[in-house]
Amino acid sequence: MHRPNSPLRALSAAPFRALPLVLAGALVAPASADRIYLADGKIVEDADVQSETVEKVVYTEGKGSGTKEVASELVLRVEFEPVPDLFNSAVVDTENESFVSAAASYRDYLANVPSKGDRKHPWAAAAAHYRLCQLGQYANDLDLMRSEVDVLKTDFADSRYVPMALALLADHATLNGDKARATAAIDELEAGAKEGRFPRRWDLEAQARRPLVEGSAKGESLERALASVAKDGAVFPTVVAFAQAARSESLSARGQHDDAVEALDEVLEAQGADARVLARAYAALGDSLYALGKARSESGDADGAKGLYERARLGYMRVVVSYPFEYGYVARSAVGAGLCFVALEDEDYQDNARSLFRFVRRKFKGTDWADQARKAENLL
Repeated sequence: MHRPNSPLRALSAAPFRALPLVLAGALVAPASADRIYLADGKIVEDADVQSETVEKVVYTEGKGSGTKEVASELVLRVEFEPVPDLFNSAVVDTENESFVSAAASYRDYLANVPSKGDRKHPWAAAAAHYRLCQLGQYANDLDLMRSEVDVLKTDFADSRYVPMALALLADHATLNGDKARATAAIDELEAGAKEGRFPRRWDLEAQARRPLVEGSAKGESLERALASVAKDGAVFPTVVAFAQAARSESLSARGQHDDAVEALDEVLEAQGADARVLARAYAALGDSLYALGKARSESGDADGAKGLYERARLGYMRVVVSYPFEYGYVARSAVGAGLCFVALEDEDYQDNARSLFRFVRRKFKGTDWADQARKAENLL
């Protein structure tokens, strides 16, 4: 994936401003509890998170006075409520794709954290650096991502966000074809696990990613390697989801579309996939269903092809609508959805196809996907 350089890079050295907070009270309704989402689909409601280390998340639940804990490697994500005012501003700016303003808000918060930490929000400093790493992903700024990973490693070495940020960096570098950065991040994940600094999950996450970066295994060999990682990591739904989604892409790439669809359906029905993996899975599902639809059409089964094109379109559009910041898959899915509209040969759908192609040309200007969208639109 290629995207233009991001203005976020300038934020690494620029002074940061304080943002107006007059809207902060209106941005998020008052709430009183954190939510801990576990990879097996369970949710810990009415929690008050006390600490997040690479080993465990410690919290109290309800009005009980005793603390509870859950292994961090089983946590999918945590939603904090309430959050610092500047986090509210950053969240809204992120949703509006005002990434520079969002980054400035996180930086302003960090610049004003007391030396002893934010006692009211003890989780917030490390989380702010992780969200800056995410902003680097959204803006395709690998330098910013790497710098935030380094800060987390240095200043928050015991935080659960360290391996999370390394995995995020590895995945985004892979999408960009930056083998050196991806390999380095995977090496750090693996070393951290072998040295006992990270739980076992992260060794398996590294194993699932390494063959995709190194290219040492392809086709059936790659699929066997990924299936083996999924089996070894069966107790970690995130590992299984990642490995199975990557395996399905390999199946699709060598024309095993029925097997790919079956495997992807399992990924999407199971628990444990994060936004990146879900976007990847829905995009791959669209690819395989589109290919199957094209084969049906060429064999003269127009009705069967139509049903497959419709399913492919829904998969592609799920990426565009539900995972708008997973840019590595959004452009590919928008073009795919447009091609599905074209293939359905409904006059009312042609405008939908044009809208999608123009969306890609505008939002992903200068990329291969924009060029493909232009060529597809010229055929309408």
